[in-house]
Amino acid sequence: MRYPCAMDYPTTPDADHQAGSSDIDGWLETPLGQCLVDSEKTELEERVAQFFGFELLQIGDWGALQSVRAKALTRNAVLVSAKVSSGVQIVSEASHLAIASDTIDGVILPHTLEFDEEPHRVLREAERILSGEGKLAILGFNPYSFWGARRLFGTRRFLPGVKHMLSRRRICDWLTLLGFELTETRNFFYRLPINNQRVLDGSAVCERVGARLGGFMSGVYLIMAKKRVYSAVPPRLARRSKKAAVVGGLVKPTSRNRS
Repeated sequence: MRYPCAMDYPTTPDADHQAGSSDIDGWLETPLGQCLVDSEKTELEERVAQFFGFELLQIGDWGALQSVRAKALTRNAVLVSAKVSSGVQIVSEASHLAIASDTIDGVILPHTLEFDEEPHRVLREAERILSGEGKLAILGFNPYSFWGARRLFGTRRFLPGVKHMLSRRRICDWLTLLGFELTETRNFFYRLPINNQRVLDGSAVCERVGARLGGFMSGVYLIMAKKRVYSAVPPRLARRSKKAAVVGGLVKPTSRNRS
């Protein structure tokens, strides 16, 4: 299947977003960034392996998560981003997705909400494109941790491009209002947000101590949710009837595209 790119359905990501994305790509190559992504990959791979169906979307380019998408039991795994870069198959803004409604079986949002000016709209778009019983995985930074404190009182060089940090409780409230069923929440990554390999190695003990304290000081949280079905039609029959539409036109030009 061929997935449209920017030339098929033009979108125009703003220059600030492009610059911020480039900066965060460089930050993810630092010792702290690599340690973070490795930990997130471990958490995601186990859970994304439970995703099945035809289409999986990762919305937002965040580190090297190819192995995560490969774990899904879906026919296709696609990376969506607002910038054109290697591995991106669909260029579209997260808050205005050029994706047909009710056609996706799984969505991954790796810190996507924190880089968008309209995080609630991003969640609404995820709900719109997910089919019944479709699964959603969200990664976010805990604003009440050392990571949140450093972001608040530190410099823009730390997590460049992040516009806000959203609490796990707030995201869960939004998901509930949108009709999602929360299936799992998890706190992890307790290492200090200091970009030094020796400090990172020495703070490994924080993982054990933090978990024992109940997780409230974790740097990152993971939320798993499922789109509820309010229909008399069995989900399997509904998915089977949509199969042709997904394969024939996963992405269609709509008024949601920005020129």
